[in-house]
Amino acid sequence: METSKLELLRKREGEIRAKIAEEQAKKRKREEKEETRLTILVGSAFLADVQKTPATKTVVSEVLQRGIQQEKDREFLKAKGWLQ
Repeated sequence: METSKLELLRKREGEIRAKIAEEQAKKRKREEKEETRLTILVGSAFLADVQKTPATKTVVSEVLQRGIQQEKDREFLKAKGWLQ
């Protein structure tokens, strides 16, 4: 009797751990989606503002100059006229 109770508790523990891992994965996926949405919205706002206020492009270009480190990304931005 004692062993079966222990086995049952271990089984429940495994099920609970699996549910916790599943919820953590869902949370991470939701956070990644939110981060992507934030990136798109902020980028879109700056791109739209550049059309209305050309001085914004200077500020954005300075930020990109400091913040973008990967060479392939820098080359892409140069090709699009955002970096020199």
